[in-house]
Amino acid sequence: MSEDGGDDDLAIPRDAGGRYVPGNSGNPAGKPRGCLNHATRLAVALLEGEAAALWRTEIELAKAGDRMLLKHCTDKLLGPQRGQPVVFAMPPVETAGDIAAAVGAVLRAASRGLITPAEAESLTRAAASAARAVAEGERIERARLAAAQEAVDRRFALRVAALLFYGVREIDEEAGEFDYRLRELCRPVLRLGEAALGALAAIPDTLELVAADRAFLAAHPPLHDRVASPIAAAIGEAWEELAGHLTSPILNRLERDIAEREAAGTEAAPRYRTGMFERLCSPAATDPA
Repeated sequence: MSEDGGDDDLAIPRDAGGRYVPGNSGNPAGKPRGCLNHATRLAVALLEGEAAALWRTEIELAKAGDRMLLKHCTDKLLGPQRGQPVVFAMPPVETAGDIAAAVGAVLRAASRGLITPAEAESLTRAAASAARAVAEGERIERARLAAAQEAVDRRFALRVAALLFYGVREIDEEAGEFDYRLRELCRPVLRLGEAALGALAAIPDTLELVAADRAFLAAHPPLHDRVASPIAAAIGEAWEELAGHLTSPILNRLERDIAEREAAGTEAAPRYRTGMFERLCSPAATDPA
C-alpha cells in the first residue's frame, strides 16, 4: 500500500490469471539492504547461543577422522595459507646488472627446496620489475648528466669566445689601422664575441658558477667526439682565419709600425691589455723580416 492508501501494485501489469507479466516485479524496490530472508532468520534464531558448541562438536569429529569436517575446519578456521614470508639470502637489485645474481639466488633456493616453484616465479618477476625500475632510473640519470654536460660545455665555449673577443679587440686597436685585411678579419670574431658576452650576462655567469663547472668537468671529463656549440665552432673558424693571416713577416711589420708610431709620440694609450698581441709577436721577433 502507498502512503495515500492506494495500491501501488495496481499499476504493475498482470496477465488474465492475476500473475505479474514477465519482466515486471511485484517488489520493484527490491529487498532492503541487509535484510535476511525467512530461512536465514529462522536459522539464526535456532542457532543463537549454540555456535560455540557446534564448532566444538565439529572439531572433535574432525579430530576423530571425519575428513570432510577436517577440511571444513582447516578452510574456515585457519584459512588458506597463501603469501607466507620467504626467508633466504637474495642479493639486492640496485643496478640493471644485479638481475642475473638475484635470479640465480632464487633458482638455487628453489632447487634446494627452500622455496616453492610458485614462490620462485613470483620472486623472479619481482626482481625483473626491480631491474626495470633501476634501468629506468639509470636512463633518467644518463639523460640528466648529458643535459648537464651540454650546459657546462656551452658555458665554457661562451667563456672561450669572450676571451678571444678581448684579445682580438686589443689586436684590432693596436694594429688594425696598419692592415685593412687584419681589421676585416677581426670583425667576425668581435661580433661573435659580443654575442657570447651577452649570452653569459643572461645566464648570469659568476665566479661561483665557473668554479662549479670546473668541478663538474673534473668529475665528468668531456667526450672527445662531442658536438661543438655553434658559436664556438663559428668563432673558432673566424679565429683560425685571423691567425692564419698573422704570419711572422706581417707581425714583424706591424710591430715596426707600432714602434714608429710610439717614437713619433702619436700613440694613444691602449684601452685594453690582454697581452695577446705581445704573445703573438714574441716568437716572430727573432724571425727574419
